[in-house]
Amino acid sequence: MLVAIYARHSTDKQDTSSADQVARCIQFCADRGWTVSHIFADEALSGATMSHRENAKALVAAALAGEFEKVLSEDLSRLSRSQSDIAALYEKLRFMGIDIETIADGTINELHIGLKGTMNALYLRDLADKTRRGLRAITLRGKIPGGLCYGYRTKHRLDEKGELVRGEREIHPGEAEVIRRIYSEYHDGAILSEICEGLNDDGIASPRGGTWSISALVGTASRQTGVLRHTLYKGWITWNRQEYRVNPETGKRNCVVRPQSEWLRIPVPELAIVDEDLFDAVQRMIEDRSSMRHIRAADAKARSRERAMERQRKARSLQMKTGQTGSWFFTRRLRCAETGHPLTAAPPGYYGSRRTALWMIPRETIIVQGLEALNTVDLDTIRTFQETLSPDRQRHESAIERLQQQIDQATDEVKALLSDLGNRTNRPVIRSFLDDKEKQITNARLQLYTHQRELDKLIFRTDLANESLNRWKRLLARLKHDPSDGLSTVLVRTCINRLLVHVERNADDEPVRLWCTADINVPELLKLNTAIMPWDLIPEPWSRAATVELKDIPKPAKAKAKQKKKTV
Repeated sequence: MLVAIYARHSTDKQDTSSADQVARCIQFCADRGWTVSHIFADEALSGATMSHRENAKALVAAALAGEFEKVLSEDLSRLSRSQSDIAALYEKLRFMGIDIETIADGTINELHIGLKGTMNALYLRDLADKTRRGLRAITLRGKIPGGLCYGYRTKHRLDEKGELVRGEREIHPGEAEVIRRIYSEYHDGAILSEICEGLNDDGIASPRGGTWSISALVGTASRQTGVLRHTLYKGWITWNRQEYRVNPETGKRNCVVRPQSEWLRIPVPELAIVDEDLFDAVQRMIEDRSSMRHIRAADAKARSRERAMERQRKARSLQMKTGQTGSWFFTRRLRCAETGHPLTAAPPGYYGSRRTALWMIPRETIIVQGLEALNTVDLDTIRTFQETLSPDRQRHESAIERLQQQIDQATDEVKALLSDLGNRTNRPVIRSFLDDKEKQITNARLQLYTHQRELDKLIFRTDLANESLNRWKRLLARLKHDPSDGLSTVLVRTCINRLLVHVERNADDEPVRLWCTADINVPELLKLNTAIMPWDLIPEPWSRAATVELKDIPKPAKAKAKQKKKTV
């Protein structure tokens, strides 16, 4: 029988405990003729949770891989003292057909999990209560129940029995001067960054040995940490400010601040470094500055929100105003049909280009002719565009067929392997092979889904095309009624690649007819099917009839004689 041994000890003072446990377990296996295949040991780690014990995780992983048949430990508490952890471990191992056995209790069953798990959990709670009781007693005797604090050093003294007295502190003269300097400068009005800069310039090391930072001075308000908040500097020990709770999911310790009513404060005037009045005055200054900082931050946030709202209001007003740049459906879309040069606003109300013979075209003319060109868009326009996408459709269809073949082939291989192996699939090599095949199938399915989604976009659907065209015609009708309709303008302009202006001239090079043709962005036009329409937000403007008359096209100015020879 293949057996995995697990050992654990909690503190560095038990550094030989794990080795002793392993040796005892090996002898136990030898007496019964078992083969030890794995040895897992976690040293100086608590049994309160398994999440931070790497070798305990490795034990579970090896068990799930079927690498042994039994787990042996000296006692159930070595695996875990957590009720939830030990129950979960027992369920996992039982599912894999692996027994848990301990030297103390033999083969573990549900009764052991319930009773021993509860006893181990109660042991942890009782240990924590006794530790807190001991720390409280130390604090009440005026001693420090923790590590060294900046400004103090350990006081070495023997009691009447000749044993070293623990927890006593005395003021460190050099560090105490730094503490007094910090309090004095802050009370005189210096800001935190200036104090840190001065200490660093003078080469004074921080409590952690590096440079001084603002957090080292003020710490956290809720915990009263930091040089400027530590009550020990005014001669008071503050204990029980916080506790650490273990997250049952992550196993990490989280610090939780206790209510101030539970804090224990003990006077130790012999450890005071600064005057109590100075300390209290500094606390009031910290509170005042903190309040002002919060007020300024809230005010800045409110002003930022107001500025953002004002920008939005201005943007909306520019969209709805008439005659503004970008307010017409043809803005930045006009081109000369022959030369391809852009036609831009010339004098107010006219469009043209000095690089072509098109000059001084009235805006009303472009509106009428442009709307007529846009109204020619129909199903044939969309079908013609769809025909150009035939290579893309073929590419996606070929990819879908190829990926489906790969999926079918990999699936058949897995089915054949499972049929041949039966229940022998827990071996690492087999599981690795199956995992690789699963990844291949998953990746192929994702690629197939992507190609299918892109192919669906390229398939011509008459119902969706008709719906988009109906919305397109309705938008053009709104623009015919009111060419400055901002919401309709934005949607129509998005669907236009170019609006080409054509001019027919007579023998004297005089314009006799002007018309427009449109280069439509069909993909954007098809998106109108799902877009929010202006009539969803604003009622239809059919309160009065409105028409735009085509005005005569003025002749090119005489001053532009060199342009008269140009043809469009």
